[in-house]
Amino acid sequence: ELAIGHCRKVLCQGIDTPPAHFSLGGTVVYTQITMGADGLPVVAALLQSGSLIIRHCKETLCTLAPDYTYTINNVSPGVFSMTQGVTGFIIFVYQGSDNALYFGTFSAIDMSTAPTTQKVTSSATSYGAVVNLVV
Repeated sequence: ELAIGHCRKVLCQGIDTPPAHFSLGGTVVYTQITMGADGLPVVAALLQSGSLIIRHCKETLCTLAPDYTYTINNVSPGVFSMTQGVTGFIIFVYQGSDNALYFGTFSAIDMSTAPTTQKVTSSATSYGAVVNLVV
């Protein structure tokens, strides 16, 4: 289960509303949140099973069920990064279970269409436990 709360102060000493809870069907080992070009949160959770779940929230507090959810399978635990690209689309990078590095992008600001992914390295390379994406 993933819980998302909205901080009322910069130091996050309390939350404005009770956290939103999302059942993801597995143990969450890594999470990331970024702001979409539409001003709404995009939340990602990597499950211990190797499933990467990316969700686009309907509103800023993320208390309603997300309007779009996508799952990418065969992702190495902990090896994932996501941000908003210069075009405004959400972009992400992850290491697959085959040790190859993959790049993905959404082609709609609101993430209403499934992402496209592309292998960018061969499976002969292992990247370890950290991948960062900076635009």
